[in-house]
Amino acid sequence: YRSDSLKHTFYLSWLFGIGYFATSIYWIPRAFYMDFGSWVLALGLGVPALLALSSYMALFVAVPAMVSWRFRCYKNFYPFIFAVLWCAGEWLRSYGLLGFPWNLAGYIWAGNDVVSLSLLQMAVYGKIWLVNFCVLFSVALFFRFGWKSGVSFLVMLGLVGALRFWAEEPFYENVDVALIQPNVPQREKWDLSKREGYVQELVDMSFSSKVQQADLIVWPETSLPFVIGENDLFLHGLSSYL
Repeated sequence: YRSDSLKHTFYLSWLFGIGYFATSIYWIPRAFYMDFGSWVLALGLGVPALLALSSYMALFVAVPAMVSWRFRCYKNFYPFIFAVLWCAGEWLRSYGLLGFPWNLAGYIWAGNDVVSLSLLQMAVYGKIWLVNFCVLFSVALFFRFGWKSGVSFLVMLGLVGALRFWAEEPFYENVDVALIQPNVPQREKWDLSKREGYVQELVDMSFSSKVQQADLIVWPETSLPFVIGENDLFLHGLSSYL
């Protein structure tokens, strides 16, 4: 809101968005390496893809910033307007054909410490979007009215969240957890000729005699090389074990 012009606001926020996303999706060139096995191709294709995707997603930062700049004269309501518009931009880039809900503002509170868990209790009432709003609203308060306003808002959220967090039932104890890890190289997991054998090994390990007594079975991230909801054959086969 301190920018001199709408054009300056766009370029400043767009460049910020490029840096913000480029540093959080830095793994894209490595994903190309997993496909081609060559760092020359990975960097030659991955770096342009990284910059292009970052530039695209940065538009969902720049446009809300431009719109909010128009409302800079409404000093008392500006933090609210800014937070709502930024959240709207994040919601738009999360859905649709090019939807990519990566590194939302609310992720800044992702952690296992007491402060983060207390603040994250807001997600119970409005999912990640309310968490996003609270993060952005506190930042806007900080820059518009000073650090005392932003910190006071965060303290209030933390107290409300802490009351709810500590009022919950205690955690379950003596829970047996089985972690399934076939330890298959990435290339083999995505190899169509080996996919069926990999998935079968994952299922067999999950329902082996050693795992049957577990209360919770945990599979690795991206353990299935397909969309589970679109594979009726797999779902039907998995149900036969249950």
